Amino acid sequence: MKMTENKNAFIILGALTFIFLCRVLAQLIQYVYPIDSLPAFDSWQSGTLSYAWLLFTQIMILTLQISVLVTMYKGTYIFYQRRGKAIYIFGIIYFGLSIVRLILGSVLLNDHEFWGATIPSIFHVFLSAFFLVLGFYELNNSKLKSKK
Repeated sequence: MKMTENKNAFIILGALTFIFLCRVLAQLIQYVYPIDSLPAFDSWQSGTLSYAWLLFTQIMILTLQISVLVTMYKGTYIFYQRRGKAIYIFGIIYFGLSIVRLILGSVLLNDHEFWGATIPSIFHVFLSAFFLVLGFYELNNSKLKSKK
């Protein structure tokens, strides 16, 4: 097996995926067998999606994240400049909106069901960081590959 050319990006993306996986598992634990040491089930989501749809979406996101990590680990990840740019721009917008949601929910709208949902807001920052790092990694590596 060939390890990724950029171990730092792989480690960062792996850590962000692990954080998201822990979030998904924590809410699932609270759904199936609640424990006192974790926040209550309802505090893990803002209520915009039913839990079934949220869990399905989270599994799809984790599948995407893990497939990216596996191809990076094998050294078979193919870099495309346009895709990298699109992911990077998406990551910037998503990260920015996640920070705005976290700040507004903490300062002004903490009683609102969506804006005041602190745990989901924090994990959206981590999830958006995954796309930000992936986009930056892909964009920069596609430029390096095209110069060779």
